[in-house]
Amino acid sequence: MLDRGALQSIVESLRVKNSSYANLLESSMERQQEKSTYVIGVVGDDLVGKSTIINSVLGEDLIPTSVIPNVAEITIRYGSENKVFDETGVQLENYDMPQLAEESTGFTLETNNEYLNNYHLEIREFHGFLSRQKINDMELMANVYKCDAIIVVMSAEHLLSESECAFIDNYIKYVGAARLLIVINKLSSVEKSDIGRILEYAASQINSRFKDVRWLINNNLNEKNPAVEKYATKEPKEVIPLLFKYDESQDDESIRNVLRYISGQLETAVEDLQMAKEKNAEEIEKERNAFRQQREIEQTFVNTSVVEFKHKSNETEEAIDKNIRAMFEDITSELLQEYEKTPDKIRWYENELDNRWRASVSAAAERVDGFIADRITEDIDWLNRTLETTLGANTIGLKVSDNEIKSMGKLYPYSNYKKFAVIGMGGGVVLGYCLFRLIGAVVGFGGGLLVYTYMGMRESVQNEEIKRNVSSKVRDISEETRRITKKEIEKLYVEILDEYKREAEKIIDAKYSLHEHSKSDYDNDIEQYKSIISKIKEV
Repeated sequence: MLDRGALQSIVESLRVKNSSYANLLESSMERQQEKSTYVIGVVGDDLVGKSTIINSVLGEDLIPTSVIPNVAEITIRYGSENKVFDETGVQLENYDMPQLAEESTGFTLETNNEYLNNYHLEIREFHGFLSRQKINDMELMANVYKCDAIIVVMSAEHLLSESECAFIDNYIKYVGAARLLIVINKLSSVEKSDIGRILEYAASQINSRFKDVRWLINNNLNEKNPAVEKYATKEPKEVIPLLFKYDESQDDESIRNVLRYISGQLETAVEDLQMAKEKNAEEIEKERNAFRQQREIEQTFVNTSVVEFKHKSNETEEAIDKNIRAMFEDITSELLQEYEKTPDKIRWYENELDNRWRASVSAAAERVDGFIADRITEDIDWLNRTLETTLGANTIGLKVSDNEIKSMGKLYPYSNYKKFAVIGMGGGVVLGYCLFRLIGAVVGFGGGLLVYTYMGMRESVQNEEIKRNVSSKVRDISEETRRITKKEIEKLYVEILDEYKREAEKIIDAKYSLHEHSKSDYDNDIEQYKSIISKIKEV
């Protein structure tokens, strides 16, 4: 077994210079320690059925499954009673689990589950880790590698993709094959005649390329299939306890691989620092001035784009306000036309108006939701493009579709309905915002109480009073809705701009910080890196 004292000394030295490398090495060391609870991570592309596999292993539907990919990192652990905690550890009293999975960055579910209790397990579901950019970034993967074992869920529709294979290769290298389980899911999504060929291909590829990795099938077919029976010898819940068997030699080898990775990164850093140091003072100063000028140019562009974005946000706010106003005007016209056509106007006003109002608003709400989502998404995409074209950032955008809105299945009060827009490098920042939900959809008309005040009037006068009342009521709701919407949209755009400026500042700092080193800074960094490299070689 590797010398724990020497490894800990390396961790402490790394902590001073690069905490990410320190955490990475410490995670590898933790897997060899005795523990009361084992953590198993579940990774896979979007919509391969990670949540389905977890529910199957636990024997109950604890986390939501949906055609909309979850974004939350979900942790499930044993507890005497069901409790949910947000990412800061605060217990949630009132929550909607599907909404929580779609909107939050992470939450923890405590549950009195027999399987978790018997095997002392904690399960973490990760999202978005099977991209080439993240797979090769050891710092980003630290939380995944820190788990005691990993389940990789694949869809039978597209087995062993390039990113899945790259993840498995790296995991075997830096952790070990014995701690990995591949689960093939969604057999029911492929043609029955193709199942045998698909499973033969999986067996051939996994057994040859990933020799010591366990793999199995989550059989979700409703009928017997000879090919499935040939390979589906065990269920995931039977194999999972085998992933935690202690293998000192394999764990030592994974730590050595991590040390080699860290040493290689530090050696590259030393070479870069030495090249920068060897430039003469005049060249360094000349280069610094050039970089300072470039930095100022980029900062000026960021400031200009902020001003332009404020103009775009004003245009968006005006367009949204105009759209809402026009919608309420259309609803008023529809209600009054129906009122004119009905024979028993008093009965309609008393018994039908509120239902017709709710139905009209409900239908119109979806159209307005889509309009606002499109406008906000366009503005955020514009900001992302400025990061890409000017600062060279790797950004991503997220389209909020009408189908996503409709999938909620019911209307929510205006301030409670949320979706997400993305801005930042590599999709690393998720910015939440309140999407428009008509306040009128949850405000009744209450028309029946007013009709009796018109009973003594002539019919023509009464009709005019009722129509004025309807128009006035809708106008009041329209003004209140537009006022609240304007306030919330303004708040949203302030948050978006703040996030944009933070991202731009991070990108600019990362690009130019190296060129602000002094000669003594280089010497100090080189000496410290070389000292750590020397310690690693002695292990």
